[in-house]
Amino acid sequence: VTLTDIKKCVDYIKEDFGREIDFDKIGYTDAGAYNLISDGDTDGVFQLEAGGMKRFMKTLKPDCLEDLIAGVSLYRPGPMKFIDSFCNRKHGVERISYDCEAEEQILKVTYGIPVYQEQVMQIFQFLAGFSLGEADLVRRAMGKKDKKTLMAQKEKFINGGVSDINGSKIVGCVNNGISAEVASKIFGDMEGFASYAFNKSHAAAYAVLAYQTAWLKKYYCKEFICALLNNRLSKIDEITKYVIYLKEKGYKVLPPDINRSKTAFTVEKDGVRFGLSALKGAGQAVIDWIIDERNKNGSFRDFPDFISRCIKVLNSRLVEGLIFAGAFDEMGVPRSVLASIYESLCLRAKSISKQRDGAQMSLFGDFIEEDKLDVKYPDIPELELNEKLAKEKEVLGVYVSGHPFEKYLNAFPDCTF
Repeated sequence: VTLTDIKKCVDYIKEDFGREIDFDKIGYTDAGAYNLISDGDTDGVFQLEAGGMKRFMKTLKPDCLEDLIAGVSLYRPGPMKFIDSFCNRKHGVERISYDCEAEEQILKVTYGIPVYQEQVMQIFQFLAGFSLGEADLVRRAMGKKDKKTLMAQKEKFINGGVSDINGSKIVGCVNNGISAEVASKIFGDMEGFASYAFNKSHAAAYAVLAYQTAWLKKYYCKEFICALLNNRLSKIDEITKYVIYLKEKGYKVLPPDINRSKTAFTVEKDGVRFGLSALKGAGQAVIDWIIDERNKNGSFRDFPDFISRCIKVLNSRLVEGLIFAGAFDEMGVPRSVLASIYESLCLRAKSISKQRDGAQMSLFGDFIEEDKLDVKYPDIPELELNEKLAKEKEVLGVYVSGHPFEKYLNAFPDCTF
């Protein structure tokens, strides 16, 4: 899903701005992207969207990719207990200490806290002379809590011995100038940690995607959220979440428009517009037909023109949905008025269409009694706001032109909807 989010967003940026996005050239050091993460503004950002992760990032305030890699690794059952210490060490609140100088070279990047499986293996390799294969055997034995294997490997780690893999000599910590007491402590620490250590290469891949999505959101927010929406068209809870987010950030969320909307969500100058397929029950074939008719023969002049030109594929439910979604608002006729006439208008349009088809089949071209769909709009007041919003939510699954609780905002100024 995330790779598709990025691909869609990059395509929108190229379409709107003519810019090719290449993260190999952009790099992974942009302060703006890290500030967005540090502010907890991570709705839609890969791996960083959950409430707990937002709080972690606001405390950690990552300023480099290594921090993100560690953050992704630590936010899991087990290593979560190190989060407070990790943050405090990064910000100089807690002293960073190492059991020996060689350990510092391995753990410095994570402020003295072992985070990755690779670090466990490096400690065995560089402190005691284990081969990578032997170090991985120990790591796996620690994960499985294989006491028999661990007792034998601990002795090799401290005092040296012979490799179980190829019979080569293992030097041991003591022969590398590390006391047996310190070596025993390090082994115990690794034994406690290895069962939940995370693979750094996996974490790095996640962190790269987290950074890329944060960067896109920071500098192309509309395009990014539009990509998220179009990648989650069947998930109404997520659609609602991102629609609310756009509104909170000051962007307009525009209703479907019969003359402007495409199939899916689209980016416009001051916001994001719903696509026609957002209507519940709208068949893709019908939506494609309507858009194709518009592209071939021009915009629909008014509501009767739309009905007349598209009657062959329309049904009452779709027309009603378009009305209450606001798809004809730009034509200047209240939704209540259109709702009162659409059924009779559709019947007349079908009759005219049948007459026209019959005349085309006749050798002489029979006379058509009525070939233009004229209409006189009744004088009906617009729907009350709450009813209007309820209808919007019914056909789109989300409020677009407002929210039922907005009238209470003055009483609760710190709230948003």
